[in-house]
Amino acid sequence: NGYVFTRTHCGGHCLACMPKSYVKNGEEFHYECYTGQRYDGENIIPTQYVPEIVDKYMHLIRDPLTTVASRFEQGRKEADEMEYPSGAAGVHKWCHDHDDAYHNGERLEREKDWYITGEEMEDLARKVPCHTDFFRVVQWHNNAFAVSGRELKRKSVKTFFYEDIQANADKFMIDLLAWLELTPLHKHAIPIDDKVSFTVYDRSYYSPQDIENIKKYVQKLASPRTWSVFQKRYFS
Repeated sequence: NGYVFTRTHCGGHCLACMPKSYVKNGEEFHYECYTGQRYDGENIIPTQYVPEIVDKYMHLIRDPLTTVASRFEQGRKEADEMEYPSGAAGVHKWCHDHDDAYHNGERLEREKDWYITGEEMEDLARKVPCHTDFFRVVQWHNNAFAVSGRELKRKSVKTFFYEDIQANADKFMIDLLAWLELTPLHKHAIPIDDKVSFTVYDRSYYSPQDIENIKKYVQKLASPRTWSVFQKRYFS
């Protein structure tokens, strides 16, 4: 009995790509939630499962500022860590090279046909470090809220916050297992020796002016539902 828990990034999360590859409406986003890849021992094969077998949706939300900071830290490990030091100096250089001036600025020009509309948005985009990544984060939650809102009449939807999991992993696991209708095998939902190790990122990657610009930029991109959550949790 109970439910099997799986993870999906759905659509719109590619990094080294142009807007036509990551700008997704709700239907495109939802379709990609059910796609993936499988390995048959020799080849990686694209695959898809039918939405009808899914009865529950979990929506995980994290501070957009620490989301982008964590992506930077992961990216610098795959690049030249000496060129991109950890912290504020590194994130600004990384954002310039791999996001804001990506493809010699060509992506920013193309973004004007999609979501950088008007002088005010372009001005904010030029001031926000990793402005494209922040768009992708906001778009993801816009679409996730849109999908869960439609599915709420037929499916069970639950929202968790990354920071709450960090603060109390045991409570999260107990709540999650109860929602999945599963019984924990241990007194503690997560055995003490198997505790999840969370890397904690703070907002020191950004200056106060960065954060103010990010707030304005995110508010303009966010749906009313997304902004109500972000404002209450992260931009109050």
